[in-house]
Amino acid sequence: MGYLYRTSYRPIQKIHGEGSYTEWSPKLAIEHYVTDSLNVYASYGHSFNPPPLSQVYRYSDVVRANPNLNPERSDTFEVGMKKEWGTKTALNLSAFYVKTKDKVKYVTHYDNNGDVDYKMYENVDQETRRGIELELRHQLSSKWSVFGNYTWQMGRIKHKDLPNTNASGYEEINYDIPKHIFHAGLEYTNGKWNALWDAQYVSRRQSVDDITGQYGSSDSYFISNVAMNYKFSKEATLQLGIQNVFNRVFFDDEATAGRTYSASMKFKF
Repeated sequence: MGYLYRTSYRPIQKIHGEGSYTEWSPKLAIEHYVTDSLNVYASYGHSFNPPPLSQVYRYSDVVRANPNLNPERSDTFEVGMKKEWGTKTALNLSAFYVKTKDKVKYVTHYDNNGDVDYKMYENVDQETRRGIELELRHQLSSKWSVFGNYTWQMGRIKHKDLPNTNASGYEEINYDIPKHIFHAGLEYTNGKWNALWDAQYVSRRQSVDDITGQYGSSDSYFISNVAMNYKFSKEATLQLGIQNVFNRVFFDDEATAGRTYSASMKFKF
């Protein structure tokens, strides 16, 4: 005697409301030439960072979608100076301050018994960031040039207190921000050809009670990249590149992809 079993599968369909964002992004800058080769400037800009769809509509048995999730909004203030020595060497020194509202946080809500009720992405935190940036460029010849820039920065994040959640009201250093970033490169331009070698160092990002290299921390790393462009015409450019040339292995929330090759064609209309 045989038995025939039949099973049926009905996918869970969840329909959420739609949302839209309206945000102005004004920019204002004032510049003053102290001499022909030295000028100072100040600028202000407002920007926003819309959340990815994975945060807005992520849904499961525990995770709830949040169609009302708003963009992160930032106000950036910057002051600086630019100095030139002839036509070959230029220096740029600036200081910046960024204030961000509605920072997105993955919030866990608990029921009256203290058990997990649901999780959801919400706009709950505020962040401030400040730093300085130094950039130097030099033209070695009509075809070769070098550049280097260094950024020092730090930030603090203010958490909002939400009852019956893992979001509690306190302020702390934002360890997701790398304190030191160094970027340098060598560029070659000759007719239709352009080639660039650059290297970048990013300092580690982890809180004081984390162990380097453990899951959730971000290692410091130093990588090199190579790019080459060939301009067929004013409208078409072939681009070839190798990222992480020396195949460095490091962890930035998760293991990196290693050496990566890319090829693309760029068109202008």
